[in-house]
Amino acid sequence: MKPYQLLFENLIDINPRTGMIKFNNKRMALFSVEALGFLRRDLVNTLGMERAKGFLMRYGWACGYKSGENIEEIYEWKSKKDLLLAGPYLHSLEGVATAEPDTIEINEEYLYFTGQWKDSFEAIEHTKHYGHSKDPVCWILVGYASGYLTKTYGKKVLVYEEKCLGKGDTNCRFVAKRLDLSDKQHRQDLGYYETESLLSELDRVYKEVQELNDHIMESEQVQKQLTDMMLADKSIQETVSFIADILQKSIVIDLDHGTPIKNFMAGSHQSLYHQWKDDGKTNCKNKECIETFPIQANTKHLGIMILISDHPLNQKENLIIQRSLKIFTIQLFHQKKLAQSIWEKKANCFDDLIRNKYDDSMFQHNMNVFDFNPNVSNRILTIHVQPTSLKEPVLQYLVNDYPKKDIFFMGHDIVFILDNPTC
Repeated sequence: MKPYQLLFENLIDINPRTGMIKFNNKRMALFSVEALGFLRRDLVNTLGMERAKGFLMRYGWACGYKSGENIEEIYEWKSKKDLLLAGPYLHSLEGVATAEPDTIEINEEYLYFTGQWKDSFEAIEHTKHYGHSKDPVCWILVGYASGYLTKTYGKKVLVYEEKCLGKGDTNCRFVAKRLDLSDKQHRQDLGYYETESLLSELDRVYKEVQELNDHIMESEQVQKQLTDMMLADKSIQETVSFIADILQKSIVIDLDHGTPIKNFMAGSHQSLYHQWKDDGKTNCKNKECIETFPIQANTKHLGIMILISDHPLNQKENLIIQRSLKIFTIQLFHQKKLAQSIWEKKANCFDDLIRNKYDDSMFQHNMNVFDFNPNVSNRILTIHVQPTSLKEPVLQYLVNDYPKKDIFFMGHDIVFILDNPTC
């Protein structure tokens, strides 16, 4: 028997009375390619792209293995090469693609088989629902060819696509090699052929969804505790310590202007933080990792959250971090606005004071915004900052170093009230 002697009219058997269709002595059912495309789409949407790929490759492998078994039993083949070449003929006759082999090198210890699949139904249906992919998408065809060649060659054969219509190539090009001769990259595809049922796939997806739901509920509970702390007017330092304790990771809030807020869980984490400050790189060294998250309100940048730990964040930790960032943003934004409001009020009161716009009652009422003692001699220091863009950082620096002094903006200058000339 020669491959070209496989003729459709000889392989097809249609019984109008019973409604049964047989092809190559196997019962068949006619389904539209469009319906198979919808099935493929639903598998991808339900299982995800990678799991759907594995499921369809296993399905294709089972079909190909059974086809190889049947055709080997029914016909007498003049050579192993003819039996292997019959696979592309069957592929074409079954309507899944036009299979055109172009190279086949075979002996007991070696197999190298290449060719093209034209008008692959899989590639067409995939692009219809998902557009072009960055990877080949003819999963059933690859599985079918792997199963067929494994059965007919007698040793494990791995088939992969070098080119694919589904990723924008003109046609699909397949390559088949013995498993032990395939490169490491393509041997990784063996994982897709592990025997798993659709039920087990769905069960695993369900468990992942359930786990995600548990993580969401845990992170929501953390956010509730953070919200309660914020409403109780807890400091940002307390919030940082709370999150660091929950995650068992070191946390630093680097402010745009001001002293960093820190909670280190280990001395090595502190060293890693200072190293990061020097080179500005986020990476993992040995077992320790550093990751950064911007803190911003709309387009206003408030600071950076630096997380230092012994391993990268997992899903639950990421959810907690994202929720805590919202609280940190509110706290920092509120703190910034409060400070600006106090600076502005001090500036207005001071302006009224030096212009002698106060009577005694107004003076006593508004002096509560200041810390200096009006009953002793005071000196006024004004600082003109150039460039003006550095005005706020300089003010914040002075406020941090002299928290009990009255320091505020007056126009383009910074006013510093010195109630003790020796300070």
